[in-house]
Amino acid sequence: EYSIVEQMDPDLPTIHLDVGEILWKDDHPNKALKELYRELQIDPGGAEADGEIGTIFVEQHEPRRAIPYLKKALRLEPGLELIHKQLGTAYMIEKDYRLAESELLKAVQHDPDGSAHYELGLVYRAEGRRVDAVREFESARRIKELRSGATGGEAKEGSTR
Repeated sequence: EYSIVEQMDPDLPTIHLDVGEILWKDDHPNKALKELYRELQIDPGGAEADGEIGTIFVEQHEPRRAIPYLKKALRLEPGLELIHKQLGTAYMIEKDYRLAESELLKAVQHDPDGSAHYELGLVYRAEGRRVDAVREFESARRIKELRSGATGGEAKEGSTR
C-alpha cells in the first residue's frame, strides 16, 4: 500500500522513516520495523529510526532488543527526552531500577503527558521508596489534569507516536 512512495526514490533519506511511522501508528509494528531497518541502511547516523525501533520493542515488552537502539539514538542525539523515557521504561521492565531512575529523571524534565512521572513513581514504588513514589504519581496526576483542562476533555496516555 505504500509501495508507490518507495517507487519514487526508495533511497531518499527519511522516506522509510516516514512510512515506518505511519505503519506503526496504523498498528503494523512488524511492517514498521522492516521500513525502519531499511532507513538505518540508508542513514545509519539518523537517531530517529533507532529511537522508533527501540520504542516499538519497548511497547512489545522486549527491552533487551530495545536498549541497544535507544542507547544509540541517545548517543547520536542526547537531548531526545522521549527516548530517555523509553530507555527508562526498558530498564524498569528489566528491573534495573538504578538505570531506570537515571533515564526517567532526564525524561521528567519534559513530560507533557505525565507518563514519565508515572513511570518514575513505579520505579520508586518497586524500590520501596513510598514517599518518592507518591510525589511522582501526584505530579503525573496534576499534569494529566492540566492537560485535560487545556484540551477540554480527558487526557490520553502518553506515547512517542
